[in-house]
Amino acid sequence: MSWSLDNLGVPHAVVTNLEDFTEALRREEWFFVFSGYGLYNKIKPIMDNMALSGGGKPPLALMIEWGTEAHIFNARFVSLPVQSLSIANTLNGIADNQDFFDSSAARNAIRFTIPKAKLLIVDDIGTNLKVAEGLLAPYRAMIDTCLSGAEAIELVKRQDYDLVFMDHMMPEMDGIEATEAIRALEGERFENMPIIALTANAVSGMKEMFLERGFSDFLAKPIDVSKLDEMLDRWVPAEKQNKKTEVEKKLVLLVDDNPANLRFGISVLEEKYNVATAPSAEKMFNLLANNRPAVILLDVDMPQMNGYEADKILKSKSETKDIPVIFITELFDPETILKEIANEI
Repeated sequence: MSWSLDNLGVPHAVVTNLEDFTEALRREEWFFVFSGYGLYNKIKPIMDNMALSGGGKPPLALMIEWGTEAHIFNARFVSLPVQSLSIANTLNGIADNQDFFDSSAARNAIRFTIPKAKLLIVDDIGTNLKVAEGLLAPYRAMIDTCLSGAEAIELVKRQDYDLVFMDHMMPEMDGIEATEAIRALEGERFENMPIIALTANAVSGMKEMFLERGFSDFLAKPIDVSKLDEMLDRWVPAEKQNKKTEVEKKLVLLVDDNPANLRFGISVLEEKYNVATAPSAEKMFNLLANNRPAVILLDVDMPQMNGYEADKILKSKSETKDIPVIFITELFDPETILKEIANEI
């Protein structure tokens, strides 16, 4: 966690099981209850059926992983990883407009898009990967993620990334060890590949230490969207940046699990459209949190969730049900696709 009620000066109790939770509810009157989203069905009946101290039921705030659908009446949602500002706003009944992955803040901060750039995010916590993807979504880059330094090394061997975001503290192989291993690989691209350290330990002297150990730069956690924008502008090649001052083209979202198809699709579409890509249905839904494409090109045959299954979910959501979807197969004809897009937009 990156927050503490101690730091906010709030009297509180921490419980780790339902028995202690029940006892704490009986013992004192509480101003607020913070709980993991997955515990809702267990703790809500306890709160509803118990005569609580003081007679009133405290409001409930559920800490929820980014990207999870949440529709629970009379519950406040706080996105993971939780920030102290989010907790303070919740306690004070203030709308948390500067949440960690707030989409409007991200859109206002970015000055360009990078649809031709390929990025890698490395972090041993899955929630952190989703948050980082959410922050990067408005830039429309091609994004890969992994959960360990060892996996990052293997991905870097196979893919030529424009930028790597490497978490510092990871088990087994930390970010410094992984970066040193990448720099030791044979080839100029491994020597010159930009690798940015992600760290919550942003004390004086840390930047110098990271630079000495092979990193190109460092970015403090929690990530500030304006700092992220500066970092991308500094390290992503200028020829892969589409500045916002350019005439804005309509956005097409291409979803395909085959990297070759994504590259081919970009080459076909980029002259007429802005192109965002996603290698899976899950990544597509992440991108849709911050982008509204004019049309979605959806691969029919993908692992985990195929195109037809993904389309059913799109049609079930009010915010995406009106976005036109064009199904594509492994080999699609450029001329036909361009005509179908033109007919839908």
